[in-house]
Amino acid sequence: MDHPAINRREAVEAVDDGLAPDTVSAISLAFAVLAAVWFSDGTRGGLIAGALLLCASLVLGTFRPDGVLDRAGEFTVYAGLTAGAAGAALPGVSLWWAAAGAVALLSVRDTMDASYAATCQNTPRSSGVLRRVGKGLGLPPGERLALVSVTAAVAGARPTFAVLLAWGSAAATVTLAGRTARSLVR
Repeated sequence: MDHPAINRREAVEAVDDGLAPDTVSAISLAFAVLAAVWFSDGTRGGLIAGALLLCASLVLGTFRPDGVLDRAGEFTVYAGLTAGAAGAALPGVSLWWAAAGAVALLSVRDTMDASYAATCQNTPRSSGVLRRVGKGLGLPPGERLALVSVTAAVAGARPTFAVLLAWGSAAATVTLAGRTARSLVR
């Protein structure tokens, strides 16, 4: 996971000062699981506590390049949000479809990214501010978890999934359109 706001060398030095990368990975995953537990409470306090724990997981996640654990923690958080919404909602209201949609959307997008990266290794990339803005609008993991933290704490699970699905769908559509246009130009 790439977080440009945090210097990678500083992160590595912090890990070298006493914690192994695997230990930091485990702690980060534990914070994500604890966030999911608090989100599953469904109360305002639980949503705020879950958001704070998710932010801690996100910060610790900058020290480890483990995408599998990142996704495991993220998907666990979605399950916690969904369970909390089910407990706090009217009978018969379920957000499991939204959580499944978010997981499917991210899985498809990750597959698209990997496929594109494998076929375009020598393609020149744009640099500087434009590239960073484009990456941020694409809702990469760090920005996505920050979005989940803020919207869950402020508005709850339903708006969190609505924003996540809408933004993720728009980002995937724009990315696919851009990549298709670049492929046609070649």
